[in-house]
Amino acid sequence: LGRGEAAFAYFMEQGTGKTKVLLDDAAHNFRNNKIDQLLILCPNSVKTNWCNPDDYNDDEISKHLPPDIPFVKSAYFANPKANQRELYEKFLSAKGTILKILVSNIEGIHHQRIKDDLLDFVSKGRTMICVDESTRIKSRTSQRFKVAMELRKKSIIARIMSGTPTIKSPLD
Repeated sequence: LGRGEAAFAYFMEQGTGKTKVLLDDAAHNFRNNKIDQLLILCPNSVKTNWCNPDDYNDDEISKHLPPDIPFVKSAYFANPKANQRELYEKFLSAKGTILKILVSNIEGIHHQRIKDDLLDFVSKGRTMICVDESTRIKSRTSQRFKVAMELRKKSIIARIMSGTPTIKSPLD
């Protein structure tokens, strides 16, 4: 349903494959030369599920991105360990026709250095942005929301995902 849309929301039950659907959507947009970057903002607790720096081939991106898509990926860490820093530097220097996928935690995007790094990343290519567990951005007045909107304005495609679209009440 979201194919070809500039913005779309995946409100699907938990465990029904939001990650796979998002990565198929990104692959479709990459194949059609609409994007060359994917930025995933997610809760810190699932960041390494998306992109595992300790086992490069054992994470959701490696498992679910179609095999014909050349990609390089990295998780963004504010204070990276040596292997995390090495992976991020390799990621930043990647050239050619390749999908660059960056995963960052949503809780920290309002910190100036992280905000600046993410804005720099988004401005360097045609970016698709996704907020996983989008209910983490609750208020239009929060710093998290404002930074997410800045990133969205610099992106050409946007997606939000949640298995629990209403947390406490429909007004949330």
